[in-house]
Amino acid sequence: MFKITNDMLRIIGKTAQDDIRLAILRKKIQHPKGKQRNGSHGWLHRSGHLANGISFIPEPKNERVSIVITGPAGEYAKILNDGGTIKPKKAKYLTIPLTPEAQVKGARDFSDTFVKFYTGDEGHYGIIFQKKGDDEIPIYKLVKKVEIPAFDFMKLSQEGKDRIISRTKEILGKQFREVKIGN
Repeated sequence: MFKITNDMLRIIGKTAQDDIRLAILRKKIQHPKGKQRNGSHGWLHRSGHLANGISFIPEPKNERVSIVITGPAGEYAKILNDGGTIKPKKAKYLTIPLTPEAQVKGARDFSDTFVKFYTGDEGHYGIIFQKKGDDEIPIYKLVKKVEIPAFDFMKLSQEGKDRIISRTKEILGKQFREVKIGN
């Protein structure tokens, strides 16, 4: 009788982990609506947290491997993979950064700011501006919710599946050769 060994589970887990990481790092994740943002999906791989957070847990008792996302990426990985709606928890609006500086600061970290509200094709929204001399620089967009499309990146490529099948056959072949017939 053949059994699933810890080595087999580790090989399956490591292969799946590497395959998903590479897809993220190589920007092979397709936007569900076919959109490209400057030729890539930078926010899927910019910090490296998402790819580096992919790991696996062998579960020998259940004869399976779980692929999990740990660390900072775990907070946003599920919504990126499955899609959904993000709404503010404690405030009236979400703040969407419009400048590189706003991506690393909070809205309250800026001085000389004011808000203008608009109604347009996107519904009711606001813009937080910063006053610099005579200029009004938009730094954040205020929205009531954001719809995130499903990117479905937590899946194996066909190449990854083929590698797992190939390695599994190797291990099973070794087990078969080790089976002793008779005494």
